Amino acid sequence: MVVTDATVHTSFGRSCSSFVGNVSIGCRARTRVRIAAVRKLGAIPTGIDFSEKMLATAKKMFPDIPFLQGDAQALPFDDASYDRVLVNFGLLHLAQPENACREAFRVLKPTGKFGFTVWAAPPENLGGKIVNDAVEAHADLNVQLPQGPPHYLYDEREECRKVLEQTGFDSSSMIYETRSVEWHIPTARYLFEAERDAGVRTAGLLACQSPERLSAMCMAIEDEVSRYASKRVRHSDGGPPCRSRKTSEIK
Repeated sequence: MVVTDATVHTSFGRSCSSFVGNVSIGCRARTRVRIAAVRKLGAIPTGIDFSEKMLATAKKMFPDIPFLQGDAQALPFDDASYDRVLVNFGLLHLAQPENACREAFRVLKPTGKFGFTVWAAPPENLGGKIVNDAVEAHADLNVQLPQGPPHYLYDEREECRKVLEQTGFDSSSMIYETRSVEWHIPTARYLFEAERDAGVRTAGLLACQSPERLSAMCMAIEDEVSRYASKRVRHSDGGPPCRSRKTSEIK
């Protein structure tokens, strides 16, 4: 089966010609791969995460890259010390994401750029809609979770522009794009298992559910994934529903 994963990519820049100092906030798997990639382009990357486990994994994978424990909302770096600040879905897990944007602005050089990704909202994000619909239909939502922003933070262009302008960036430089990526998944159940075992806020919510509620959500997700796969099957591994992400970059 193929699941399309779509995100919002936002880029705010100060038009930087050099690419030397790069700080990447959040050290989950996809972020670690990006840190290694930017190094190949000549960057000198630094990774930061609050999780000791994530940092330990990152250091094991890339022992020659510095990884620090810290808070994206209070970065342990001097003013105007980096050319790039990159956050791969990390803003979604912060109590006050606008503070992280403000900190990114502070540590960037005048010619620096800030880039981040967040999830696109349905209907652009069909895979996300499948999970959300199952959660809303079958989960107990009255559980205690750490403070966090809306699930589809900054999924609207103007909302994103306004927040970043308020934190110091030049909003006229914003590049805001929606990207789709296909996931090849082995079973219809895999989407539920990915959220349960590798998610963050959704995984926290699922951890608080009864076995009966988890089973109901799993079945609902499987049914929806299977429905789309059967309609669009092209070969033995199935066919796609989709998820979306958005990316932003700003100067």
